[in-house]
Amino acid sequence: MALSISGIGSGLDINSIVSALVNAEKQPLMNRINQNIERQNVQISAMGAVKSALADFESALKSISESVELVGQKVNAPETEGLVFDQTGRSSAGSYSVEVVSVADRQKNIMTTGVAPGTDLGQGTLRVTNGSGDSVDVLIGSGQGSLDSVAKMINDQSGTTGVTARVMTVKDANGNDVEKLVFESADTGADQSFTVEVVSVNNGKGAGNTTGLEVLETVNMKTLSTASDAEIKVDGERFLSSSNEFNNAVEGVSINVEAPSVGSLITMQIATSSPPIKDKLTAFVEAYNTMMGVIDSKSKPGSEARQNPLENNAMIRQIKNQIRNVITSGIDVGGKTVSLAEMGVMTNASSGKLELNSARMNEFMEVNSSLVKDFFAQESTGLTQRFESVFTPYIQTGGFIDSSRNTAEATISRLNRDLSNHEDRMARFENNLFTKYSKMDALMAQLSSQNNAITAMLSSMSTYG
Repeated sequence: MALSISGIGSGLDINSIVSALVNAEKQPLMNRINQNIERQNVQISAMGAVKSALADFESALKSISESVELVGQKVNAPETEGLVFDQTGRSSAGSYSVEVVSVADRQKNIMTTGVAPGTDLGQGTLRVTNGSGDSVDVLIGSGQGSLDSVAKMINDQSGTTGVTARVMTVKDANGNDVEKLVFESADTGADQSFTVEVVSVNNGKGAGNTTGLEVLETVNMKTLSTASDAEIKVDGERFLSSSNEFNNAVEGVSINVEAPSVGSLITMQIATSSPPIKDKLTAFVEAYNTMMGVIDSKSKPGSEARQNPLENNAMIRQIKNQIRNVITSGIDVGGKTVSLAEMGVMTNASSGKLELNSARMNEFMEVNSSLVKDFFAQESTGLTQRFESVFTPYIQTGGFIDSSRNTAEATISRLNRDLSNHEDRMARFENNLFTKYSKMDALMAQLSSQNNAITAMLSSMSTYG
């Protein structure tokens, strides 16, 4: 309360009167504003929950559609050390002869003779050139000729050539510590070869001098390994890979090779299998019902006393309609229209939730198991892509849900300003009331004083009469 007066002159409890009048004026509007702020906050929270539910379902659906098991095939091959087959998609069923000829390697060179730690090899320019013809010139100035310094300058420019350098400290024939520089390509593959040459020297030391920059040239270094491709043969046909992974030798199969597998000749078979479709469809049903449970909890009709935050939200109605259309629509897979209902994913008429009919699912899988993977994952028209097309405008950053939340937050900011302005008005109203009642109290005190004086005078006259 801004002011306080006791009402001595009038005998009234002015503080209580003013407080009652201010509250009567203040509370109705303040209550309406606070209630509106609460509704907006509840709506923001509800929108966030819906956005998370859509994103979680989309993530779960992608995980299901990317499952290799849905292709209805499996790779059978004897276990061989250093040779791994990973199924990545659908393949042509049959038997494949796989021979590992070589593995990919990177070029690595080391100095033939070591130098004493900290030795300065002198000044000059080293040129490092990779197999693609990209090169860098490493300028070695006065006092920069130590192996540590040279390695650092080469590594600082390795982004251009992909060649790195490092210093090794080893023992020479006499047991003394010496340093050797090692050059290495960053990646494996025949196209990762490189050369190091001296294009200028300023120290006057001739070629072949063990303390000159020439000891760092490729021709003067020992080769530890050569840049080379991996090679395998599938049914007698050669395949090369700059890495040790082959993704194009057998469709739908990734073949990874390591050194222990060199020389192996095995038979790999791709056979038809029954995909664990029940587990995948069950996971889909659960993810869908969880998503719709969140949406329904925020948008279903509430009680007369308390509505749900998104009960009459047009955007939520639109989302639910679009989801329903995707669930009930058929998808063309290999010239045949396939629907979730045919797979046994049915909608419960009373609850609206999805349920899995195992009998219908088994009937579908007897003749259509090869269609399942494409139903979920085929580009542009698969179930996953259809849901992504529906969800993206809503859940992307700056999308419809973010826009709706931003609108609610702007409304809260406006309401808070209204609340602050209303409190300022009520403070002025309270001050005005105290001013008026203060004047009234003073006037009543004056009248009371006059009344007492008149009463005393009349009393005195009656005494003398």
